[in-house]
Amino acid sequence: MSNPQDETSDWYSQDAATFGDRVAAAREQSGVTSPVSGGESMDSPPDTGEVTPDMRAILNELREMRADMVARAEQMARLEKRLRLVMSESGE
Repeated sequence: MSNPQDETSDWYSQDAATFGDRVAAAREQSGVTSPVSGGESMDSPPDTGEVTPDMRAILNELREMRADMVARAEQMARLEKRLRLVMSESGE
């Protein structure tokens, strides 16, 4: 049988509430809505289907960085191949 005290306990009390519970209660009390309501994330802009000039610049920079990484990986692979060839020729 359940304890009637459990059903009426204060979930925002010092003993029971988590930090998230307290933040939610404070928002509710002040009338502030959650910044992440409606599935939106604070980390990403709303999806409007258009790319802003700032985003275009960032995307171009990322493409250049990826191209540089691929070029470096290819150089490292060629260097490793040469080193293996030299090592096998020297008998080590």
